[in-house]
Amino acid sequence: MVSSLVNQYENIIYKNEQEDEFEHGFLLKNNDIFSSTVFNLMSKKSLKTISTLDENLQKIIQKEFEDLSLSVQSRAISLSEKVLENLFNTFDYSMKTLEDKLKTNEELLKQEIQNIQEDEDSRLEKSLNLHHKLQIIKEINKRCSL
Repeated sequence: MVSSLVNQYENIIYKNEQEDEFEHGFLLKNNDIFSSTVFNLMSKKSLKTISTLDENLQKIIQKEFEDLSLSVQSRAISLSEKVLENLFNTFDYSMKTLEDKLKTNEELLKQEIQNIQEDEDSRLEKSLNLHHKLQIIKEINKRCSL
């Protein structure tokens, strides 16, 4: 039982090289104190006091796991906050970039609409000028034919 609890304790401390937070281990708890406490306790006990040894080991291990649990929760909350902050910063940057592109596209579209409108106005003016000149030519033609 004790060895399985010690193995569980050692398995909780792990490394993940992909994240800076995990680079030196998620938990930075030194198990030397825990190990020396357990070994000192075991070295002082005899076969007659084995039942108290088991109770004492359970108390020590329980306290270590409680401390470890609090440490995990604290680090997990801290890491979650950093991840969420990075996520929101990424969303904010993406939204600003998208917003800037939309504004640029909107300005280009307005410019094109204005160019089209100016082109239509120009065509209408030219058409009216041509129509007016045609009327003048027709009037001249009528006068000449009389």
